Amino acid sequence: VMAQIADLSGVRGISFWIAATSGLLADGYLLRSRRAVLLRVTGVLLLAGAVGAYGSWRMRTTRLMPLARIAVVQPNIPEDEKLRGQNRDAFVGIAAALTREVYRASDPALVVWPETAMPGFLAENPQWSDTLRALARVERAPLLFGTVDLVWRGRGDYDYYNAAMLADTAGEVGGQPAYRKAYLVPIVERVPFVNPEWFAGIDYFGGFGRGTSTTPFRLAFGEVGVLICYESIFPQLSRDFRREGADLLLNITNDAWFGRSTAPYQHHAHLALRAIENRIGIIRSANTGISGYVDPLGRVRDATDLFVPATRSYMAETTAVRTLYVRVGDWLGVLCLLGTVAFMGMDWRRRRREKKVYGGQEQGRA
Repeated sequence: VMAQIADLSGVRGISFWIAATSGLLADGYLLRSRRAVLLRVTGVLLLAGAVGAYGSWRMRTTRLMPLARIAVVQPNIPEDEKLRGQNRDAFVGIAAALTREVYRASDPALVVWPETAMPGFLAENPQWSDTLRALARVERAPLLFGTVDLVWRGRGDYDYYNAAMLADTAGEVGGQPAYRKAYLVPIVERVPFVNPEWFAGIDYFGGFGRGTSTTPFRLAFGEVGVLICYESIFPQLSRDFRREGADLLLNITNDAWFGRSTAPYQHHAHLALRAIENRIGIIRSANTGISGYVDPLGRVRDATDLFVPATRSYMAETTAVRTLYVRVGDWLGVLCLLGTVAFMGMDWRRRRREKKVYGGQEQGRA
């Protein structure tokens, strides 16, 4: 309930409320006067009441519209096996077997595989494309998957991208342009500020290309935007997809790196705010979990456990709402920045005026 204000100002609005509450309480404690404490506690209660009232209203009045049944596949390939790269065909086979199960069980309109589910270049592994074509064509439902997209710039010269591609029901792989990851993990995916090719021979120093397009995939039931891995952290990317017409967001990821730490849970939790900010449903497919669905009110539905092979099928929902955040963006962040600069300017002028006054008094006494 208290997170629903994110549709007005994005996650920064929630941060502003938390910071204002903490600041008022700290200020009251430092001043220690009864009147100051009373005023600031009243301010805290009024803020909380306003946030809670708005959230309750939104929870009651936001109309969720069924969109399509979407299935996710969690193949649970251990990270050390993926890194060794041996028997990659077996990885694809595991995902394909789970996909056949979920096709039979739920008749989905789309199946989603995780990030780099195709653990290499499709051009070098035509058997993977054959598997994808067969699955999508026979079951009459498209399949979205993560892969490494290879783009030749010239003879012996190429770019490669962490990407998402679509296999459609006509049996075509990549008929629509791939989505290429725009926000790359520093060092691991791309070395910043310098030519990444200098580090091509060193493990975990990446030279991935950076994608630029936020055009959603067009499917029979609507338009779908894709967030790859930690792109879920960046609210502006989800907003761009929504502004481009996306009815649903997909988050594909491989969180096996994190093991059984708190990180997979934290990474999954970002999606609640992306859903509220844009009033859009989000489907998540993770290699080793957590996979799941977050509805446009930020509620998590039937999430998977970590480190188990799993499938899930969800009736994804969307809304007709175009939130203030979608339409205007980070207006509160801009106002905070302008306010900070203005207060710094006012403080500078006050100090300068006081210096002149005290300086004149000292000269008079002399």
